[in-house]
Amino acid sequence: MIRAFAAIDLPGAVRAALVRVQATLPVGRVTPEETLHLTLVFLATCPNPFWRTCILPSRPSTRPRST
Repeated sequence: MIRAFAAIDLPGAVRAALVRVQATLPVGRVTPEETLHLTLVFLATCPNPFWRTCILPSRPSTRPRST
């Protein structure tokens, strides 16, 4: 399964700080530093590894239409 999402990378200092915080929390699974990111929006879960063939849920546009 492919999880399609839009995200931004975090600066190295932020990732390092998050790793230190994770070490103090009683969590079930620690996220590796190299995969830490800030997810902006989740798009879809696609069973096909070629995510472009996945049908994304339609969402109404919030952008004003140009005339």
